[in-house]
Amino acid sequence: MASKKKTIYEWLSTRVSLTIRNEENYALKRNFRFSYSQAFLGGTLFIIIFSGITLWAATKVIGIWYNPREDYFNTKRKVIRLALSVDSLEQQIKEKDKFISDIKSIVEHGEVNDIGSLNRHAEKGSVIDNKNTKPVDLDVLPSIDSVIRNEFEQNQITDNVSFSAISDIYSPVLLNPVNGIVTENYNSRKNHYGIDIVAKKDEPVKATSEGIIIFSSWTDETGYVIGIQHNNNLVSFYKHNSVLYKSIGDQVQAGEIISLIGNWGELTSEPHLHFELWYKGRPVNPKELIYF
Repeated sequence: MASKKKTIYEWLSTRVSLTIRNEENYALKRNFRFSYSQAFLGGTLFIIIFSGITLWAATKVIGIWYNPREDYFNTKRKVIRLALSVDSLEQQIKEKDKFISDIKSIVEHGEVNDIGSLNRHAEKGSVIDNKNTKPVDLDVLPSIDSVIRNEFEQNQITDNVSFSAISDIYSPVLLNPVNGIVTENYNSRKNHYGIDIVAKKDEPVKATSEGIIIFSSWTDETGYVIGIQHNNNLVSFYKHNSVLYKSIGDQVQAGEIISLIGNWGELTSEPHLHFELWYKGRPVNPKELIYF
């Protein structure tokens, strides 16, 4: 008699047993019982999960290694970062150029266009040249426009910045930078915006007050020059030195040795110190604030 053919439902409902035995003594190790429907569902679920993981991993790896869009976005991000860096560097270069121009103007011509730039760079400790052993060619630096210079000379530089106007704001006592004899006084009409002090050879030059070094370099006309930014927009300059002991950005205290007196530069004929004070962009007669 022929056996009755099973339906699909009956076939899926059929339960089977999977037995695991020891090869040597046929002892029973494990026995799994399940139906064909359970085996089918389990296999299908395994294939779906495995395929999903494989597809995700392949997409990730290929996206990193070979996807041109990924390279494009990475390159774009780098370009943006570089552009921001270039903009920042350009701004810093502009500020440095302005700072150098103002310093060069004071050192060589006794003029300044914007004392605020000196203050900002002094606070940051900006560095122009901290090599005190080699002269710096300042001829390559940008010069101040002649129109601005003339306007500054006519409207800004005066003989009498009153002692009270400064002393009311600037309270610290200013010290004599070097022990010596004053041989030439302050005279703005002759473009001599400081005093000349003759002293012994290699006499130490001291900071007149605490502050930050904003200039420490060489010029052809005045030799080794050092400048200090003090509180309340007061700036002091020390010219014709033979040696500089401080670099730009250094903090100095009142009375601290910053250089040695010398006879360097085209505008000198004997060892002396040319000492200048500038307040808010205008020269000040040092004798109004310091006893020499």
